[in-house]
Amino acid sequence: MTYVQNPNLEIESELTLIGQGTRLRGEFVFDRFTRIHGDVDGRVHGLDESLIVVGETASIHGEVHCDEIIIDGFVHGDIHARNKITVAESGTLIGDAYSPKFVMKFGAHFEGKANTTSANTNPKEKKDKQRKPSEVKTIEGPGAQVQPPA
Repeated sequence: MTYVQNPNLEIESELTLIGQGTRLRGEFVFDRFTRIHGDVDGRVHGLDESLIVVGETASIHGEVHCDEIIIDGFVHGDIHARNKITVAESGTLIGDAYSPKFVMKFGAHFEGKANTTSANTNPKEKKDKQRKPSEVKTIEGPGAQVQPPA
């Protein structure tokens, strides 16, 4: 399903904040900058030029589609980012990552496959050109390690 911004709507704010203690269930579409500190259970879609920040107290259980995501909290589900995925020092990602850029900071936790072949975030369309899951473009920090899946 494709989501587009309605050009007739006036944007009142460029920030969406989901506070700690808030629990959302369903399918959500966010525009511009979104900061999540609560719990989201379901699919998350960020429109063009979207940045989603998953705070340390936040969790997402479901698939995420966006331009860029920074994970300081917990995500359990596949992430499809058109530009970049960053798993910060306190972040945990359990699921597959599809993005041209994938960054893991020292101390981050990741269980899954990283596919960094192109901006196309649909793995089925690029299956014959995929890199092996153990190939990751960027790992930051002293002693940072990625172990290939068994």
